[in-house]
Amino acid sequence: MFGHTMTAVLKKAFGDRTAKRARAARQSRPRRIRLGVEALERRELMTANQPIAFDSWTNVPATTQATSTIMDVHHNLDSFIIGSDNHLWYRSQSPAGAWSNWTNLGGYVTALSSVQDAHGNLDVFAIAGDKTVWYDSQTPNGTWGGWIDLGGIAKSINATLDSHGNLDVFAIGSTNELWYRSQAPTSSSWSGWTALGGILEVNSNTLGPETTLQTNLDSHGNLDVFGIGTNNAVWYRSQSAANGSWSAWTTLGGYVKALSTSLDGQGNLDVFGIGYDNAVYYNSQNPSGYFSGWKDLGGNVLSVSTGLDGNGNLEVFAIFAGSDDVHYQVQPAWNSFSGWMGLGGDVKAISTTLDSSGNVDLFAIGSDNSLWYREGATYAPVSGSLFGPNGPSYADVRQGVTADCWLMASLSAVAARAPSDITSMISYDGSATENGSVVGYYTVRFYNKADVPQYFVVDSQLPDAGGLNDHPLNGVLWVALVEKAYVEANAAGVVTSNHVGINDYDALNFGDPSWALQAITGKPASDYGINPSNIAAAWNQGKFIVLCTTNPVSSHIVANHCYALIGYNSSSGDPYKLYNPWGDGYDYYADPQHTIYGLFFANGAFLSQNFSGESQAGAAAVMTPGQVKTELPIAPGTVSQIQLVDTIFSTIGVPSNPTRPEHDRIAGMLALSRADSAAGSPVDDVALYLAMHKQESASRLHISEPEA
Repeated sequence: MFGHTMTAVLKKAFGDRTAKRARAARQSRPRRIRLGVEALERRELMTANQPIAFDSWTNVPATTQATSTIMDVHHNLDSFIIGSDNHLWYRSQSPAGAWSNWTNLGGYVTALSSVQDAHGNLDVFAIAGDKTVWYDSQTPNGTWGGWIDLGGIAKSINATLDSHGNLDVFAIGSTNELWYRSQAPTSSSWSGWTALGGILEVNSNTLGPETTLQTNLDSHGNLDVFGIGTNNAVWYRSQSAANGSWSAWTTLGGYVKALSTSLDGQGNLDVFGIGYDNAVYYNSQNPSGYFSGWKDLGGNVLSVSTGLDGNGNLEVFAIFAGSDDVHYQVQPAWNSFSGWMGLGGDVKAISTTLDSSGNVDLFAIGSDNSLWYREGATYAPVSGSLFGPNGPSYADVRQGVTADCWLMASLSAVAARAPSDITSMISYDGSATENGSVVGYYTVRFYNKADVPQYFVVDSQLPDAGGLNDHPLNGVLWVALVEKAYVEANAAGVVTSNHVGINDYDALNFGDPSWALQAITGKPASDYGINPSNIAAAWNQGKFIVLCTTNPVSSHIVANHCYALIGYNSSSGDPYKLYNPWGDGYDYYADPQHTIYGLFFANGAFLSQNFSGESQAGAAAVMTPGQVKTELPIAPGTVSQIQLVDTIFSTIGVPSNPTRPEHDRIAGMLALSRADSAAGSPVDDVALYLAMHKQESASRLHISEPEA
């Protein structure tokens, strides 16, 4: 699989770890119906949510021993840390993204947990140096009350709010028994410590939130407490929302070293654990109370943390052993998990929280003991033109941080050989004003695996995510819009990636150009080992070609990266013309240091030395005006769409019947093409139809504009 990004070379996070991506605030969009859709009976899809996108890793300078982050009543993100002095410190990030300065809350703290109570107060609980439990509370006006001693002897703590608004703090005591205290929303006083029994393991990761003691409300409002027993099995007790009574301890079995729990988008309560083999496992309880049994998500991990975003996507984050970087999986509601996707970093501990946009934000302690975070990217409208003055060009492609060079190079290859395939692929649907900004709507066509066209509506809002997506060059938007639409089509299962069914830019990381070429052109695509003679023959046959590397010899060529073949001249000593989807903005180089080729010519020997594979797809039929005398002169604007369809069918030898589905489908197609281009003529429509649907009988229809 290929997916190298320029950022992987030029941009570093945590000293020597790559930063790759960005994650997104989602906003619901109305479904917009275009003229002719009902006649076409085609699928024109628009997802309710913007694709997931994570911003780049950002440092919040501080020396950190442990961290916990939560959203307050004003939608600020409040991050608490234990400093090198063992004081508790916090700083707050506003919804606009600005951070306050660090504030010292004092104390001598060895563990912490934070929660928002029923009154909107921000409560932080801590274990002091003498193992007693303390807490401090901030009112909605920003005033802190000072530390209050809750007593007890605790090895670890976890604070939560139950369905009645009671503030509960759970602790594993000195004998490894579970205890809790509760504060009712109608009172400022606390109950005494109540024993819940059990013999539980103590948190072995003091850098992050509690990993062996977890609390979660289920879909019925019952409060469930999970722990790891001395036999490393998972145990839990449940407090009824109806009467406050506790169930007995129940085991879920397994052999687990760390825990994380979350509701998923289906209302199941999911328990995640790190198994004896360091893989992530999960056990899901449906709303009826039945657990599924343990299921393997794979990986070789050190830590796990989970969160449910505002759109019902369950996100699971883990630190991978050996690399210490973060990977994650996504489970959309009513769907399966995505498989692991990389977020980079070099971290010791992770935690998650939900922000005001409904995104799950990731916080981490880096190997430098500093606090880092990756938050969900926000989407903002971009302005520009769909195409440049000369139509789509291979040079419009400027790959972003997403490792989708296989897709970007494919778009360049098609734009270079058949720009009409690109212009017929995407059309403008109009605009609307949202939150004071003009947002454009576009329909993008891909072909599914059966080469049937499928249509997706995207808007002109792109993630503000540190260069995640294609960078529109000179305001030309088509590449970024097609890339976004590919994410949407991937979520619908129409196109191919390593993570089909996932509405996430990261799902496009590392792929095969044959997937993209087939989806773009509707033509069969295949992969081959590198062979310059075969490449030349394929070019002469009119095929689209993408070349990819593994371990190139030349330092000017990127490893595990894809390039578009955009030209071939057999009479030249360097006949092959290639384009790097990173662009050629630096005197034909892709980088300001002039180390990476952007646009270059090469001979066969160079290809053999530096490229490992090629992907090819068949070309569309090519017709040029005046190629053959007009057999059926059609004057612009004089033929109705039904008459035009009849003309097409009679000319290619297919009996016309207005009730035939194919007849209606083409009629709708031509209505769409005319709606998209006021200057379009019936001749343009016929050519568009033939180009889009690649009729085998296209050669039998030769059309040129009639002479004036």
